[in-house]
Amino acid sequence: TSDQLAVIFNVIGTPNEEEMSFVTDQKAIEYLKSYSFINRCDLTSKYSAATPEAIDFLNKILVFNPFFRLTLDEAIQHPLFDNVRNKEA
Repeated sequence: TSDQLAVIFNVIGTPNEEEMSFVTDQKAIEYLKSYSFINRCDLTSKYSAATPEAIDFLNKILVFNPFFRLTLDEAIQHPLFDNVRNKEA
């Protein structure tokens, strides 16, 4: 599909009021509300070979509202990266 938001919403689901709380432009809000409801996809089913840590990481970064996503520091400290993180740095 050529609508990038539709592609994104097929993974993360359509945003609810709380998830749209950072959007201030009324036309953008109306546009977001024009999408039919879509549930967040089950990433465990979509990526059945992924580890629980990988699924947890994806669920925490694939979030519509940037204020609800992991910060960079939180992402770096996520257990997914325990085996590759340079503990001396």
